[in-house]
Amino acid sequence: MLRADRKKVIVLVVMALCILAAVVWLSLTPGSKALVQEDPAQVESVAFARYGSDGYQEVTRYDDPEAVQLVVDYLNGYRYEYPTPSRLGEYSGFNPPRLVLTYQDGSTRQYYLNTTGTGMYLGNREYRSSQEYFQPFLELCGM
Repeated sequence: MLRADRKKVIVLVVMALCILAAVVWLSLTPGSKALVQEDPAQVESVAFARYGSDGYQEVTRYDDPEAVQLVVDYLNGYRYEYPTPSRLGEYSGFNPPRLVLTYQDGSTRQYYLNTTGTGMYLGNREYRSSQEYFQPFLELCGM
């Protein structure tokens, strides 16, 4: 093999390794993980709610398709940096603000927001970010 051919092969291998390293790095970088992927076409309405002294309160509801699209797209745009264990279900007096999606078939899904606007609770985990991404949602919940 000629020296020039050997150099080309080495350059190509190094480039391939660099590309592979970049792909792996981007997939593991904090803040790059999507949490929610809702289909706006399946959502009929969105509501922002919280618990007050007199129980559950729906603060704001949107049925307009454009508003629903905007809220669902914003929700889908959230990227978390790290999950932490959550003990949400262990506190009977803790009722975080929430986003309630009502689907075309009448079913609902609730997304519980933490009160700092930096994340949400799903299952037994809290998914956080260093940014106050959900602050606009908290304001719509009356917080």
